[in-house]
Parts: sequence; structure tokens; C-alpha cells
Amino acid sequence: MQLRHRPLVFGTLFTTMLATGAAFAHGAHRHGHGSEPARADDRAHAHAHGHEHEHEHKREHEHDHGHGHGHGHDGHTHGAHVHGLAHLDAALDGRTLLIEVRTPGWDLVGFERAPRDDDERARIDAARRTLSDAARLVAFEPEGACTPAAPAKVILPTSIDPGSATAGDAHPGDWSVAWSFDCADPESLRAVRIDWFDAFPETQRIAVQWIGPDGQAGLELGPASRRIAVRGR
Repeated sequence: MQLRHRPLVFGTLFTTMLATGAAFAHGAHRHGHGSEPARADDRAHAHAHGHEHEHEHKREHEHDHGHGHGHGHDGHTHGAHVHGLAHLDAALDGRTLLIEVRTPGWDLVGFERAPRDDDERARIDAARRTLSDAARLVAFEPEGACTPAAPAKVILPTSIDPGSATAGDAHPGDWSVAWSFDCADPESLRAVRIDWFDAFPETQRIAVQWIGPDGQAGLELGPASRRIAVRGR
């Protein structure tokens, strides 16, 4: 079973979880049908990426934002780099919940290149601190059902940090963050709420891929719809 339609920060962890077999047996059974809308959506995003990229690149140069794209459109069908759109992958395996987000740096700090002054460096530091605060960005129903199990893993884009560990086919302006949670009673967990929009209002949509007790599902979140139901799909 192939879980990923785009690179994941916690890719090795997801691979390990899937390799154990039983935990995602139900998800694997449904993958062939349930993931098709997500793949179709990715193809649509990839098809539109060239036009979107050209428009944004021109707009940013006109405003002297120095966006600095240079990657071209290389045909990848992973989540497209579109301002205002983030991508989130989440998987619940027993007590362990993993959540990963990729987002254009523009929506976090207003640029996708090396910082030019102290103000821009301060914006990077502030965004990194916010991304590291999992409790601020993710909540649960019931409250406190899950707690952070490890420090957040924040990966800066290669346009800011050339030594970044970002996946090789990631857009050079993308930021990535991964969180791991421990859910003491996973049977009681009803929903995961993503409060990203409060901290980063430039994000308008989050495309979600979810794997849980009822298999795999794709959905889209927005400021007024930020809840991922754990069961009952």
C-alpha cells in the first residue's frame, strides 16, 4: 500500500507504522477507493500549478518581495505550492497520533528567500516558535485526550536554510512541521481540531489526508471548518 502522494517529514515513521501491518489493515483495504479523490485533486492542483506559479511570481516581483522561484514545474503530482493552501497528513495508530504539515513560507512570514534584515529574521524565529507549540495549533475532543509525545520537528525551507533536511522534491519555499502525540485512551478520541488559521491567517485552506480506525479519508479544512472526525466516515 502506498500512503504518500507527497513527501512527509515523518516519512520513516509512517513507513514503520505501515510495515507493522495490522494497525492499518482496514485503511489498506479502503485505500484503493478512498484515496482516488485525493489523487485526482492532486492532479488538478499540479495541472494548475504552472498558471498559479506564474501569476504569483509576477505579483511578488511587482511588489519587490523577491519570491525567488527557480524550480520550474517539474511534473511532480505531490501537493502543489499554492499560496494560501497548506497540506496536512495525519495518522492514528493505537495511542500514537502523528501530524505533519507542509505550507508555503509566504503564508507564515511573507517571503520565501533568505531574510534581508533583523525584522525578517525575527519573523522567522516567531514562526518557528509558533510551529513548535503543538498545543497552540492542535486541540482534541474531548479536551486533553492527547498530549505532545516529543518536541515538534520544524524544517525550514532550503531558500532560507540551504542545509535544510527538506525532501529533495519539496518546493524550496516550503516549511514543514511534524508533531507526535500520545493519546492515553484512543477509543475516546472523537476529533482533532486544527487551530492553524488563528496563528497563520494567510492560510485559507488545508488539504488533509487522514488515516485512522475507519481507514483513509481526504478532506479540506478552513477557518470555519477545522475539525477532523476520528470515526464515523
